[in-house]
Amino acid sequence: MEASTLRTLNQFAVDLIQIPSTEDLFWYVAQNVVGKLNFIDCVVYQANEEQTALRQVVL
Repeated sequence: MEASTLRTLNQFAVDLIQIPSTEDLFWYVAQNVVGKLNFIDCVVYQANEEQTALRQVVL
């Protein structure tokens, strides 16, 4: 794994403690992780309360 990838994942792990809401977490991943890992696209899914179904999060 490249050093830049490890730095990105490490920073995400550190910042995760300070992310106040689920919506903020989704935005953080889309803005700060996906691009830095050179992903072309990202789809985020959220489980329902019963964890029986997923819904796509629209950012």
